[in-house]
Amino acid sequence: MIGIDNIGTRIKYLREREALSQAAFAKKIGVSPGNVGDWESPNKKSMPGAKAIHAISCEFNVSADWILKGTNPSISEDQMHEKELLNSDESELLQLFRTLSPKDQGKIVGYMESILEKLDKEVISSNSTHGEEAATNETA
Repeated sequence: MIGIDNIGTRIKYLREREALSQAAFAKKIGVSPGNVGDWESPNKKSMPGAKAIHAISCEFNVSADWILKGTNPSISEDQMHEKELLNSDESELLQLFRTLSPKDQGKIVGYMESILEKLDKEVISSNSTHGEEAATNETA
């Protein structure tokens, strides 16, 4: 994915993606800041337990699988039913979108809205042109 090859670096990635300090991250998941520091340390001082992994998964909308193995980055168990409703392209886009920071997600949403506005204007313009052609044909 993005060079996050162990649990500690994946946790740090999530924390930084949300622009959280270790203390703020720890508070969100109900552990001490020292735990987060130990998990993120290069010498892998300790690993999160099952409760912490579950809390991270729920709080940051990632699967426990991703935290543990780096696979399936953005689908938690609660989101599996949602995945079934999407085609493979939609699912892939949603996974990628969820890996973005909130700021970058906002940029994507803004870009999509501008594309939709442009398409709406094209449809309105096209309908106006067809209406004028129909009126011209009726009077001829």
